[in-house]
Amino acid sequence: MKECGIPERTASDYMRIHKNWSTLSAKSATLPDLSYRGAIAYLRQEEKEEKARLARVAGPDEAGRHGPGSPSAAPAEDAGLCLKPCLITA
Repeated sequence: MKECGIPERTASDYMRIHKNWSTLSAKSATLPDLSYRGAIAYLRQEEKEEKARLARVAGPDEAGRHGPGSPSAAPAEDAGLCLKPCLITA
């Protein structure tokens, strides 16, 4: 990103806005004057709430850890597979 003079975080934020444009557009009725900073804050809050929701579904010992040997492993574990959603942290 140094070649074009845009900080990496800013470029990442613009890509996040582009990726989630349909979500932001759908919210335009309730958030009509959403600025760049407002959009980033909204998306970060949505991601935070989604991670919390996934953690509640998975349980405190399972959030983000479903590899082989996990105590909650399903029969698919025999094949080294995990069918549960994991949290991805940046």
